[in-house]
Amino acid sequence: MEKKKIHRIEGPGLHHSALLSYDIDATIRFYEQGFGARKRYGWNSAQTILPTGQFFDVLRRVQLMDMGDGNYIEIVAGGTPASERVGYDVWNHIALRADNTDLYYERAIKAGAQPYSFVFNDKTWNGEPADFVLSGDLSGQATLSVRLAYCRGIDGELIEMVQGKVL
Repeated sequence: MEKKKIHRIEGPGLHHSALLSYDIDATIRFYEQGFGARKRYGWNSAQTILPTGQFFDVLRRVQLMDMGDGNYIEIVAGGTPASERVGYDVWNHIALRADNTDLYYERAIKAGAQPYSFVFNDKTWNGEPADFVLSGDLSGQATLSVRLAYCRGIDGELIEMVQGKVL
């Protein structure tokens, strides 16, 4: 059987889908055992300095699982047990791999997206492009630097843009 050709477009591609997990260790094992996924990067801290000079820290365990073909599932600690969920509230956001987060953020806003304010521990980041330092289990690296931005698409979906040399 002939392998299907992949349609490629100019611009950002899908980087990951983020899953909120009640039991992150069990979820990691599930994706490893069920689908052959591999742990790629894990972190428990993401930090940036806002234009106001205030530190914006997200302290939460996260594990990026390599699903193959350069695609990931990001497992984020903090979901609710499956027995308590109603509807589809387990998927948090999609992330697009971008070589220029600022450009694609601006284009998304001009196309109708809305800025998304990310709130964590009573601090607010307006979602505009910002440089973050990730710290944790990063496959032999002490930290990773990424440029991130968030917005809401025209159907209310949460979209993250990720720019970084390693990820």
